[in-house]
Order: sequence, then C-alpha cells, then structure tokens
Amino acid sequence: MNMKAIRLRYMLAAAVTLLLAMPASAQTDEEATVKAMRRVIGKHPSYAVEEFIEKEIAPKFKKSPKVMVGIARHFNDANDSTYAIKYTNRALMMDNKYVPAYVMMGKIKGDWAHTHEDSLEAFAWYQRAIDANPKDSEGYLAYADVLAKKDPEAAISKLSEILNHDPDYDVNLYAGKLYLDRADGPNSYKYFIKADTSKMTAGDFTGYVTVLRVQHDYGHADTVLLTAQSKFPKHATLNRLRLKNDIDVKDYEHALIAAETLFNGSDSLEVDLEDYIYYGKAYVGLKRYKEAIETFQKGIDYEIVREHYHSDATFENAKKQEGKFKGQAMQEIAKSYDEMGYTDEAIDMQKKYIEYKKEQGELDVYDAVNLANFYKAQYESEMGEAKLAALKNWYDTYEFVAEVSPENADFAYGTRFDIAIRILDKEGDGGHGVADAEKLIEIIPLTDDISSRNKNRLELALEYLAAYYFMKDQYVESGKYFKMLREVNPDNARLKAATEDKRFRKKLGL
Repeated sequence: MNMKAIRLRYMLAAAVTLLLAMPASAQTDEEATVKAMRRVIGKHPSYAVEEFIEKEIAPKFKKSPKVMVGIARHFNDANDSTYAIKYTNRALMMDNKYVPAYVMMGKIKGDWAHTHEDSLEAFAWYQRAIDANPKDSEGYLAYADVLAKKDPEAAISKLSEILNHDPDYDVNLYAGKLYLDRADGPNSYKYFIKADTSKMTAGDFTGYVTVLRVQHDYGHADTVLLTAQSKFPKHATLNRLRLKNDIDVKDYEHALIAAETLFNGSDSLEVDLEDYIYYGKAYVGLKRYKEAIETFQKGIDYEIVREHYHSDATFENAKKQEGKFKGQAMQEIAKSYDEMGYTDEAIDMQKKYIEYKKEQGELDVYDAVNLANFYKAQYESEMGEAKLAALKNWYDTYEFVAEVSPENADFAYGTRFDIAIRILDKEGDGGHGVADAEKLIEIIPLTDDISSRNKNRLELALEYLAAYYFMKDQYVESGKYFKMLREVNPDNARLKAATEDKRFRKKLGL
C-alpha cells in the first residue's frame, strides 16, 4: 500500500472515530456507525472507503444487516450504485428475511432505472420485501410510494393488501398522508378523518390538522389538536397550529394562552416570524392594542441568525419569509394604532411600511389604498386646517395608488373624481373634478366588453365635463362631451334635457 493510501485510511479512521465519539441520546452503536459513515461516503474515493469498511467496520458488524443497508443507502445517495448494491447484497447474505435490504435494492433499481423493464425490476424487489415478511409494512409502503406517483388509488389498494396479514394496520393514515404530499386536500381529508388518532405520531397529527384547516374544518381541527397536544404537549408545530386555529375561530382568550405556550412551553422552537403576527392578533382580538403593538414590534426586531435554527433549510426559509412577515407586522401596528384612534401614528407607520415594501420590491395596491383610508379617517375626525390637510392627502394618495398599480388606475381616478365632486367642489368653487374626469376618459376606452362599473364612471365623467363647460358658457367644449356622452348612454337624462331644448341644441352643435 502506498503512502497516499495509508494516509487516506488513517484520515477516514480518524474521521469516523471522532464522529462515533460525539454524544447521541438513545443511539446504538449501529445507528452511530451508519450516521458516521454518512459523513465519509461521497467525501472520499469509494475504493478507499470500501477498504476502510472491510477492515474496520465489517468485522465488527458481520451480523448486522442494518449497518450494511445504512452504508448502502449512503453510497446510493452519493450516486454510487455499484457499492450500494454490494452492501445491500451483503445485508441479504446476513439475513434473507431482512425487509429493509429488499426495499433498499428496490430503491437502487428505481433510482437508476432507464427503461420500463428497469422500473418493473424495482417493483419486483419491493414485492420480495413483502414476501419476506407479509406483516412488515415497509415493503408495502415502498411499493405504494412509487406507484402513487402515477396512480394514488392503486397505491392505496396495494398497501391495503397488508390487512390480510395485519388487520389493525391503518391504511387510512397512509392514504391521508399520501394525498397531503400531493396537495390534494379533499382526498387527504377523506382518508384522514377515518384514520386512528391513537396510532398517530406528532408529524401525523401535524399533517391531519393542516388538512382540516385547509378544508376550513376548524372545529374538527380543534378536537384533533386537543388529542394531539395531550400526547405531545411541547411539540412546537402543534402548539403553533393551536394558536392559528384559535385565531381563526376567534377564541382570542385561548389563543393568548396558546401563544404563551408556543413561545415558553415548546421544545426546540424555531421561531417563525409569523408566530409574532398571530401572537399579536390574539391581543388585537381582545382589544389590547398596546400589547399587540409591542408584540408585533418584537417580530420586527427579531434577528434571524443561523444558530437559532436546526438546519440550513429552516434558516434559509426563515430568511426568505423575513421581508413578508416584518412588513405584515408593520401593517398590523398601523391598523392597531388606527383602532386606538391614533390616526397620526397609524399614518406614520403606514408610510414606514410602504417604504419598507418599496425596498423589498413588493409594494402593492392595497398598501397604498390603506394609506388613503387612514387619511380618510383623519379627515373625518379632524377640524379646521387639519381637516383640509387630511382631505388633500386623502385625495392625493389615490394618484399614488395609480402609480403603484397602473392596472387599477380606473379605480384610483374614479375614487379621486368621487372625492372631488362630493367634497372638494362643495367646499370650494367647483371644477375640482375636471382633471380626474379627463383622466378617466383617457384611460377607460368605450369597448364592447366594458364593465358596468367603468361604463358608469365614464358616463359620470362625461356628464360632469359637459355640465362644467356649459356653466362656463364654453358651448363648443360642452357639446364635445355631450356628443361623447351620447355614445356611452343615449338615454342620459342631462343629455336628453340639452337636446330637447332647441336653443341649447344649436349652441352645443347637437
């Protein structure tokens, strides 16, 4: 053996020894060895890893098909089917009734299948797993999981064969999870509600409650959560689902208890910023707005750092959602201030929220409309100069709405026009709606498929302009809009009145 190979062998030995020395609760030597080999396989040349296994691992576990299958799995995950097959066969030589070995061989064949015949070979290995021990569900599950990709009902039928050997096996639970994985809520619901909750794990309960909530069966979800939390009182995801469900059924007192349990009574909680949103909503439901604002602010201030999360995946997902939920917390604070009657504070927070959403590149029309609504509330509550300033801001913000969402410009300018003719014209000297009316005519084409709402907006705009220029004795301009009005609605009352009077009809060129 050359020096390079010797060094590699010692390196592998040192790596595995170090990993085996790491503490792991309730972990057997077999489990620890398999876990350690996962860190080695794929990181070093397969021939060197094989030599290490044969000299250091195999002699110790020569009667352990579990270790051989674990090693095979890691080789397969590392895209090395040759060694994956070798160690799976080693496991079968140790115990030809060992179901996981047949399942592993089926997976290898399936993963490397290129033809229909290859796929059939994978199914054949899963059937051998079933034949090796008809009472072991692993073979049926492996067969069914592959079959489910094309035919879920056939997969359930295949799994149901286990009932001939184990009448107590819960096929409904598997079927519910199968359809949940495929985002098929109605079918998942159909099977889950027939499943035996006494056999469910915390993960099973999580899936079941999720399906019930997707189907808006919050009452049933509440009942299932009671059972689940009696078995797993510190399970973070179940506690989170309890909080969400209580908010959805408007049981805010219990939601507050659920929130406190989630944050203070859950094992290994990985904080989701949405947790603060729901916690705050519990206070909002109880009209405890000051505490709600403090809770939402905690969500805004929360720093997402890697050490707070169990894996890169959960950390990255939290970072991905950060902008969304911190923005939502800002919006909730603005609404809470508004509910308290602190409209100035609501407006200030809404502006901060809008700037934050701009930075995120996710500003939408509702954000701008909410700001306009806060100015409206301010207008309705203020007096004197402050009232006029709020009115101007309310009116001006709808131009901002159109900028944020050009596809909603008809709504934005329609609202501005409404404010102008209902309020500004009455408080001023008239004509405040001219610019908005002209804008509506510009952006709303008279087409065959025009909506009734836009047709009404167009008619009102034309009628307003025709009347405005008539009162200014600008008859040519007024007549232009009356003619356009005729195209929109020939039965318009103001148009009829103008055309029925000979003097006006001549002046207007009608």
